Amino acid sequence: MPVTAVIGTQWGDEGKGKIVDLLAQDADMVIRFNGGNNAGHTIENEHTKDMPEGVAKLHIVPAGVFNSKTLNVIGAGTAVHIPTLAREISELRSGGLSVDNLIISKKAHLVMPWHVLLDEAEELKRSPRNKIGTTKRGMGPVFSAKHARKGFRAGDLLKADFRDRFFDQYNEYELMLQILYRHWDIPNPSSMYREFMEYAEQIRGLIHNAENEIDAYLNGGSNILLEGAQAVLLDIDHGTYPFCTSSACTIAAASQGSGIPANRIDERIGVVKAYSTRVGPGAFPTRLEGAMDNKLREWGREYGATTGRPRACGWLDLPLLSYANRLNDFTSIAVTKIDILDNLQQFYVGVGYKNCSEHEQVVCEDASCGLEEDSQAALRLVDGWNSDITGVTKYSRLPKKARAYVRSIEDAMSTKARFISVGPHRDQTIVR
Repeated sequence: MPVTAVIGTQWGDEGKGKIVDLLAQDADMVIRFNGGNNAGHTIENEHTKDMPEGVAKLHIVPAGVFNSKTLNVIGAGTAVHIPTLAREISELRSGGLSVDNLIISKKAHLVMPWHVLLDEAEELKRSPRNKIGTTKRGMGPVFSAKHARKGFRAGDLLKADFRDRFFDQYNEYELMLQILYRHWDIPNPSSMYREFMEYAEQIRGLIHNAENEIDAYLNGGSNILLEGAQAVLLDIDHGTYPFCTSSACTIAAASQGSGIPANRIDERIGVVKAYSTRVGPGAFPTRLEGAMDNKLREWGREYGATTGRPRACGWLDLPLLSYANRLNDFTSIAVTKIDILDNLQQFYVGVGYKNCSEHEQVVCEDASCGLEEDSQAALRLVDGWNSDITGVTKYSRLPKKARAYVRSIEDAMSTKARFISVGPHRDQTIVR
């Protein structure tokens, strides 16, 4: 590798987990560097066959956990919801997997119980037009607390004053919830603390000075893989604000959230789903409605791994992919779920936007227009290959029209497709 970052290029759900799982077979360390349990990575490999639905749904644990020789790090840039992490570890162990190769950075922030309550209360209070489609997992409040310098970090669980700080903050947030949001159904502090600590005890032994281990691996020439959550178009600075996540999602976040200097990241892999999806409101220029939206959703099993919410589906948006590349300068890309388009004689791609000019026939290719909530895509018709590619193992064996579609993505991003996923299992990946 030796240091490789995997970044989503759209609105998340591109299949980053599968690519990390694949690359982790040769990785000495995998670091999850951003987001929290508002993200979900669905993994299918030889270890998951006895798990529910034959897959593992990871929300905080890095996708490298299936390689027992890989050290998996929940990095400083993540937000850790302890009950979710404890349950996730228990489910993996129940499926026969050891989780002894997992550690948590002392610097990772903790999602506290009141962060979840506040997230729910804030969304409920917003007017219908201003709802941002939060997963209600506490992400906005936990990152707000982090930047207000009053958050709890994993290392705080090891300190003697944790209990006192817990009750002090409980009192502060209880007042906020009651006075600002008229939220009265708040568990009493003693029961909240007791439940929180029952889960905390299960993960206390995983908390380390992870940055020291990262530095040792880095300077020892080890292969390190940086795993991103969400994606570029959900980035807090460069995404479809305010309909985005609360953390940074670009290559800059990979450096910040892992503690690895930016100039030490050698490979930047952008993961591109062969069509587009997003959950919640916000810009989505190629959004579909009706029968084709439903078909893509069912064919691609497009339901959130975290919330189960149905994802809105649409065609690929080439200018926004170019925008994602501009922010990250990808060294290669991974095209996923191209097999979902197998049954289509023809389909479309977005090549620009129609509503940023008073003359609708004028197509604007400026990606910033595609970030606007009312943007509408100008589409180009593409010939499909209308054949099953799920068993193809070599790029040269892909149908000619499938290869032409991959090249159109490469051209938009000025980057080679190193990986092409033709099915959900790890082995259903063409490597070039």
